[in-house]
Amino acid sequence: MRTQINLKREYLVCVFPFIGYLIGWKLDRMEDERLSKFRDKSALYRRDPPPAEPSW
Repeated sequence: MRTQINLKREYLVCVFPFIGYLIGWKLDRMEDERLSKFRDKSALYRRDPPPAEPSW
């Protein structure tokens, strides 16, 4: 019984950082997607780009 509890504890120690990484990666992707809505919308940095030049 003790070995099963110990194995579960070791398993969780390995899994939690990976889950934290995945959650952080997902939040970062969502933030990038949200910020892309504001691309070229700032009045301070607005300019007329040439047609062949991408905005980013």
